[in-house]
Amino acid sequence: MPTLRANEAEVRLRLSVGDALTVVAPAGSSARVFHVNETIDSTVSGATSTFGPYGAVRTLHLRCTAGAVDWSQPSQLPVNAASVVVSSAAPVDADGRPDGTIYIQTA
Repeated sequence: MPTLRANEAEVRLRLSVGDALTVVAPAGSSARVFHVNETIDSTVSGATSTFGPYGAVRTLHLRCTAGAVDWSQPSQLPVNAASVVVSSAAPVDADGRPDGTIYIQTA
């Protein structure tokens, strides 16, 4: 399990479909887990929390706000990996997906 300490740079994690992120914050430690363009924004303090599994690829940010926290996940896509989005809605530039995303718009 990697460890992230307070004042270290936040970690950006790209989770595959079906994967989950687990954050372990011992007593006296805390972390913030968030997604820039969604409503995922949680604090883990003195506990273990799991985020996911998700039905689509998600990019989560993990920031240690006190002490040190451990985190793990089953697998991780490269942050700049291309993804394919199939939707009836037109693509949105500010959806948080990296350059190289392939959009397939259905009727």
